[in-house]
Amino acid sequence: MTFETAFSVLVGLDRAFLNDLLREKRLNREEIRLMLLNEYWNKMQCNKFYNHSIRFELFDFSVSSNAKTAIELFQKALCFLKFKVEINGDMTPETIANGNSASFQFPRVLLNTFRGYQFVYLTQLNPRNGTQEKLIISQLSKL
Repeated sequence: MTFETAFSVLVGLDRAFLNDLLREKRLNREEIRLMLLNEYWNKMQCNKFYNHSIRFELFDFSVSSNAKTAIELFQKALCFLKFKVEINGDMTPETIANGNSASFQFPRVLLNTFRGYQFVYLTQLNPRNGTQEKLIISQLSKL
């Protein structure tokens, strides 16, 4: 999965997200595409992951939360699966190597463990805020 594909899927799945950015930040579609490429896809180093589902999940959740949180939860998932990585919120070469190893050995287990940590994170947000409720529902639909 390339960034262009991930961007198309993300925008296609969440039209409200795109419309909010267009309206609130007064950005056009190309500016939004560049922002997501530079601030999320590249920061997460998604191209370095072999598994396309992991690439998209890291990208999608970093947009939904933030890059540091997405990386920390991915690192927790790796630790849960007995891979030795430091949980620091930085996309280190160690995180990438172990993520690729885990996704090769048992891709569905890694993906579902990462989604489980996302779910726990989202349920700890203020449940009375409609934005968080929408995020939780969107993440639940992926399980």
